[in-house]
Amino acid sequence: MSDGGGQEQARFDRTAGSQRWGGAGPEREKGRSLRPLLGLMPYVKRQQVTAILAVIFLAVSSALNLAITYPARFLGDAGFTAANADMVNA
Repeated sequence: MSDGGGQEQARFDRTAGSQRWGGAGPEREKGRSLRPLLGLMPYVKRQQVTAILAVIFLAVSSALNLAITYPARFLGDAGFTAANADMVNA
């Protein structure tokens, strides 16, 4: 642990994570199979109820995320009109 008074310098690999979007990354064949995920099945089977609930809550949260746009659009379209200008400026 240093108190900041010494001349120690942090050393780290500056090349790690330095690739940019579209930059050349390590080349590998594209996987076309989900078979490697079958290795997770023993763990999923042990937590079957948790996995099912996770999928259900993921679907519910996605539906709610999509549904929130309708009231927001209504507020934007109907709420900010010339007839309601007094409410906006209040």
